[in-house]
Amino acid sequence: LQNGMEFVTHPCTPQFHLSNIDYDKFFKRVQGLHGESSANSGLHVHVNRDFFKGNNEIAKIIRFVENNFDTLMLFACRTNEDSNWCREYGLEVKELSQIYAEAQKQNEKYRAINLCPSNTIEFRMFRSTQDVERMHAYIQFVDVVTDLANMDSIRYIGWSNIARVAKNKKYVELRNVLQKTGLLKEKK
Repeated sequence: LQNGMEFVTHPCTPQFHLSNIDYDKFFKRVQGLHGESSANSGLHVHVNRDFFKGNNEIAKIIRFVENNFDTLMLFACRTNEDSNWCREYGLEVKELSQIYAEAQKQNEKYRAINLCPSNTIEFRMFRSTQDVERMHAYIQFVDVVTDLANMDSIRYIGWSNIARVAKNKKYVELRNVLQKTGLLKEKK
C-alpha cells in the first residue's frame, strides 16, 4: 500500500467476526487517527477451500458473480473506476467444471473471486468501509453465498436465495443493505 495500512484478522468464523469483534470501537479508533476508507482500498474475505465440498461448489460462486457482476458491484459499493482490483473473469463456458478450470487457468489475482491462494478463495469485490452495518453485511453475504454453494439442492445461486438464507440466519445487516440497494424483493 502507498500512504495507507492494511488490517488483517486471524482466521475465524463469521460468527466470531459478528459477535466478538467490536468494529464500531475499531472504526472510531481508525477515524481518531485520521484514517479513512478510499476508492482504492478494499475489504477482502478469505474462505478456506476445505469448507467446500469440491471445485464445482466454488464454480457456483464464480457463476453467480459473472451473471450478476454489475448488481454485485452496486451491492459492494464499487464503481467502474474502482473495480480494477476485482474484475470479472468474462467466461464463456457454462458447465461448473469448465467454469472452475477456466477461472483457475487464468491465474489472475485481481478478480472478484480470486482463486490464486492455494488454501483459500478470496472475495475481493467489497469496497473498504468504516460502516459497521456494511462490514457485517459483507461478512454475512460471504457466509450465505458459501453455504448456498455447498447445498446440493441449489443449482444456481441467486439474490432470492441469498435473501431467504439471510432471513433464516437472522442476518439483519445483510437484509438492510440488500433493501437499501434494491435487491431485497419480498412479497408483501
